[in-house]
Amino acid sequence: IALVAAILLPPNAGAQVVGEEVLPSGSDWEYLLYAPDNGGGVFTPADPMTADVDFYTTWQLGGAGYDGPAFQSGAAPLGYGAIDGGAIITNVWGGRGGLNEPLSGERFSAYFRTTVSPTANATGLRFTGITDDGAIIYVNGVEVGRTSNMPAGADTWNLLATGTGSETVAVTLDVTDLSLPGGTAVTVAVAMHQQSPSSSDMGMNFQILTLIPETITAIALDPELTYPT
Repeated sequence: IALVAAILLPPNAGAQVVGEEVLPSGSDWEYLLYAPDNGGGVFTPADPMTADVDFYTTWQLGGAGYDGPAFQSGAAPLGYGAIDGGAIITNVWGGRGGLNEPLSGERFSAYFRTTVSPTANATGLRFTGITDDGAIIYVNGVEVGRTSNMPAGADTWNLLATGTGSETVAVTLDVTDLSLPGGTAVTVAVAMHQQSPSSSDMGMNFQILTLIPETITAIALDPELTYPT
């Protein structure tokens, strides 16, 4: 009797591997850098909560529950100023007041969101890209991670990163312990924060991949194990 033996290698507990790309680098995002016109074409960045009292609990999802300042849309990289890793495609300041960026001393936060749709069930998301300076990430309205240069505390407009972000080296941030059914839209939001109100630039560009549980691997042994009858 010839017996073919196989070894089943169990996955590491909690291990996840990359599933599929759900948002390529350079994709469109909605964005907001709130700066009302104070008259005469003078625009001053301000805390969005001054225009929408529940901004910090509704902006991450948008939709019917959001009634704050209007978001615009554009392709990444988004930001302002000059980023070493590649040109800014969408200037989130938009030339207000004839300027390419807010005045020095008035540069704090900007807000970004998009929707992705995994085709298969996922248990996490991987974010890879440029974050200049710091980022706080939300999935379906819930904060799920911060870059290492973001301090703890409430995610407010004037919260500053503790250090600059790289303009050339991509940051990877894995978000695990999610439950994302295939075929269901997922809202992703990112709050970008400057390291200083006088920081010369801001840049954001993410690729998003799903994470899925590592599967069991079967290894067949060769040659066959033969036993006498």
